[in-house]
Parts: sequence; C-alpha cells; structure tokens
Amino acid sequence: MPQRMCLSEHPFGTIKRAMGASHFLLRGLRKVAGEFALFCLGYNIERAKNLLGFKKMMELMAEHKLLFLKCG
Repeated sequence: MPQRMCLSEHPFGTIKRAMGASHFLLRGLRKVAGEFALFCLGYNIERAKNLLGFKKMMELMAEHKLLFLKCG
C-alpha cells in the first residue's frame, strides 16, 4: 500500500487539483474517458518538462518530428 501511494496516488491527486477537485465537464463514459485522457496527456507533458527541462524537451520533440517526416 505505501508503494502504491507513492506511485499512483500522486498523479491522480495532481490531476484532481488541476480539475478543481470537482466533476468532469462532459457527460457519458466515452466523453469522460476522453476528457480524462486529455488531463493525463497534459500531466505527462508537464512532468516531462519538469524532468528534462523545456529546452531539452523541445529538442527531443523536434528530432521526433524529423523522424516522423522521413518515415511518412
């Protein structure tokens, strides 16, 4: 339980705080799942920025874009 609290509870608490610890704006399971997925995407991008730094993250994204353009 302590390991679970350290690994999984923090992201959900952060996401709830970002949402205002209230309710979802949309209705219906599919729409709520999409809304939650967007919150998770935003959380992951913010976390990557904090871990890597903005400049390094942008460099990696630019490299990925170039690789994507070469493959497509």
